[in-house]
Amino acid sequence: MGTAAAVGMAFAGIAAPAATAAPGDTSAATGTSLSGSILTYLDADVVADLAGAAAANDGTVAPSVTDANTLDLTALSALNVTIPGGVQLPLDFASAGVVGQYASALPNGSSVGASGLVSESGAIGTGVEPAPGVAPGPLHINLGNAVNALAGETTADLIDELASLDLTVGAVSANASQAAPSAAVGDYEIAGARLVIGSETVAGLSTAVEGELASAQTLLNGVQAQLNSGVLGLLGTLSGVGLLEADITVNADGVFDAASGLVTGELTDPAYPGVTINLGTGEIIVDLEQIIDLNNLSPGTNVLSGDTLELVEARVLALINGLLADVTESATTALRSLAVTGHAGIPAVVVGGIEVTPAIDLLTIDTTVGSLLDGDTGGIALLGLGLGLPGGLAAVVSALTSPLQSTVTQVTGLTAAVLEPVNSVLSPALTDLLPLVATLQTNVQETPATGVFSETALRLTVLPGVSAVTVDLANATVGPNATAAAEVAITSPADGADFPVADAAETTAVVMTGTGEPGLGVTVSLPGQTAQTATVSPEGTSSVTFAAVPVGAHTITAAQVGGSTDSVAITVTAAGADPGADPGADPGADPGADPGADPGADPGADPGADPGADPGADPGADPGADPGTDPGADPGADPGADPGADPGADPGADLGADPGADPGADPGADPGTDPGADPGADPGADPGADPGADPGTDPGADPGADPGADPGADPGADPGADPGADPGTDPGADPGADPGADPGADPGADPGGDPGADPGADPGTDPGADPGTDPGADPGADPGADPGSDPGSDPGEPTASLTASPTTVHVGGTVSLTGTGFLAGENVIVTLPDGSKRTVATDASGGFTTAWVVPAGFAPGLASFGALGDTSGRTANASATVLAQAGPGGGTPGTPGASGARPSAGGAKLSTTGSDLAALAPAGALLLLAGAGVILASRRRRADVTRC
Repeated sequence: MGTAAAVGMAFAGIAAPAATAAPGDTSAATGTSLSGSILTYLDADVVADLAGAAAANDGTVAPSVTDANTLDLTALSALNVTIPGGVQLPLDFASAGVVGQYASALPNGSSVGASGLVSESGAIGTGVEPAPGVAPGPLHINLGNAVNALAGETTADLIDELASLDLTVGAVSANASQAAPSAAVGDYEIAGARLVIGSETVAGLSTAVEGELASAQTLLNGVQAQLNSGVLGLLGTLSGVGLLEADITVNADGVFDAASGLVTGELTDPAYPGVTINLGTGEIIVDLEQIIDLNNLSPGTNVLSGDTLELVEARVLALINGLLADVTESATTALRSLAVTGHAGIPAVVVGGIEVTPAIDLLTIDTTVGSLLDGDTGGIALLGLGLGLPGGLAAVVSALTSPLQSTVTQVTGLTAAVLEPVNSVLSPALTDLLPLVATLQTNVQETPATGVFSETALRLTVLPGVSAVTVDLANATVGPNATAAAEVAITSPADGADFPVADAAETTAVVMTGTGEPGLGVTVSLPGQTAQTATVSPEGTSSVTFAAVPVGAHTITAAQVGGSTDSVAITVTAAGADPGADPGADPGADPGADPGADPGADPGADPGADPGADPGADPGADPGADPGTDPGADPGADPGADPGADPGADPGADLGADPGADPGADPGADPGTDPGADPGADPGADPGADPGADPGTDPGADPGADPGADPGADPGADPGADPGADPGTDPGADPGADPGADPGADPGADPGGDPGADPGADPGTDPGADPGTDPGADPGADPGADPGSDPGSDPGEPTASLTASPTTVHVGGTVSLTGTGFLAGENVIVTLPDGSKRTVATDASGGFTTAWVVPAGFAPGLASFGALGDTSGRTANASATVLAQAGPGGGTPGTPGASGARPSAGGAKLSTTGSDLAALAPAGALLLLAGAGVILASRRRRADVTRC
């Protein structure tokens, strides 16, 4: 016997482990060549010798726990087992040879068991190389005593008919395997099975046939005398005829010897495979493999079922019938070929040895029995007086055939006589008695215990209706095997992911992908949507799609069979909604936010904040509008506006959003500079966000000057909005960002909002007024934290952006979209103005480009674009203005018209070839003072000029 050990061995039936070992995985297997309830009646020592192979793994032993051994059945020799009822059941192992027993358990919940003719890895089947020493042979089981045990169940003649019954089984093998997480499967192979029946009827078949032929011979031997007598009687009817004589002969010696020779030896016929009848021994040998395909049967098929035995019976009868037909044919042929010769007439008269009158033939015969039986008159002649015979030749034939008829009847009746015991005894013994003696099941698959799968190649049940003792040949089991199921996890979208759509009425498709335990079902739900179910693939993944998810916050929940769940929160956002950035769109974001929004900071916060720095510093420049106070500096309007630190007024947050951002910050400085203040700055985001925010304070200076200019950055407070007026009020927002931010101009007056917004208005008026006023005004507040990046937006994390070019295009024209700031190689879902979506992949720098052709029929107006990083969750938006398709001479669609002008908000046109700069001519001096800040101012003044 082998011993269990952790060894590296191929896993039979499983090409590679289908699961990965994990804590909680368990597996087990066994392989046993001889088992069943028969063991109950064997000595304990014998049972111990028959012990099979067994292996178990708690998931910690790699690569496997394997037990492989061999069992020499010949050592058991012959066992005479006494089963219930005192029935002796002889088991002959003398030729059974050596069988293999194998069990292997892997740490991942997979296992295999095998027995019989097995390979080193537990494989079975034709062509496998047996493990060293494995050479199984046939096992013989004598069932004669089991037949006798049924004496009270049926008639004695049937018991006698099967008094000798022997089952021989060739090498058998079984294999059971389970590759986690799949279900267990079994396989088996039987090298043949033979049933030998010692039939009394068959043993007496030769005798019966020979007796019938002997009777026919006896009858034939008396035919010759009968023929002569018949002819004489016939001729005696002639008138004028006196003495008559007949000399007709039939040579009947040994006529049926050939027929008798047929009932010896074996009966076989290719037309009736699987059955051989030995007439000498009386045995019926049934090769079950030729009766039924032993190796391709459904689980639990009984080879000795009624259907199988009826087929055996039919073939036995066919062979016997064939034999009797041959015997009858042989006997009949011999009989018909017998010659019938001679003559009859008036004998010669001899006196004293001298023939006085010669003999006169009246009839001559030279024919055969067959011709006579056929009524053939050929070879028969009437002569002389014979010609007057009444009835003529026909009468002669009749007289000759009559004595032959009894012999013919005896020969032709031979079959019926011999078949009588075959039909009355042999047939019912095969079909009715044999099923009571034993059943023989193949491919027996069972679950003997919870989680255990068993495969038995062949199971013999002796006396199934009485003691039902089982003999299992080649058994293998696997289990209980268990694997710890992988928990469900949502891999996409990421928690917090945002899906942009063009407007609040639009929906978007959301694809959920995840991982889980292969083969298990996962139900994915999203409130307001129909729950969807998917099955985790063999690779451990699943995916479902919600086709129309509306604007709003949603939670996706995935629940896997077995209990594990996972969920993520997502948001579908309409373009420009800036959810959470400016909750409530900053309505009233500055209502009263300035009259006290910067308590102590600006309502008088500048009357001393710039002492001597700005009082009267802007005489006429800021008439009454900014008595050094700049109360409308947009306190609260641009909190943490990052003066100086956010040139470009919160790029990405309010691109172009503050044209003339604080034109009232330096009252009079930019009169009317910001009418409509934030055209498109945050379209729809914070319309009129600062309505009357600086009532009277900045007359016309901040007419909606910063509507939502910094959504999410202006919770209405504006601390530090006047860095010189509110030292340190913008911690982290303006790291030293004001020194020189408005050199003498009112630094902190929202220099990011209106850098250089007071050209000449305060030149040098406030020298150093603020340059030192805020050099630590934001002590360490966010040194270089997010120059111009929207201080609360996620300093240090890349921000995605999307640019549309050109920003004005005709129907039929093309808009190029350029995205940056996404993850390298991720897919970006681009939402187009017509509602369609496309997915583009980013390059190594996280950027991408794509284009959109304005479709015919697209309504002129604002066209919004959105971009969502599928992995990063980063979003960006852009827009362009679509104009009606130009008529003849109107230029190329998608580009400015031939005139080079583009429409402004007020309907006037601004030249794209230089008018922008020309509009800045009055501010030329300021360009020298404001430096780079003028670049932003120039961009913003383009919008201003278009409104003039």
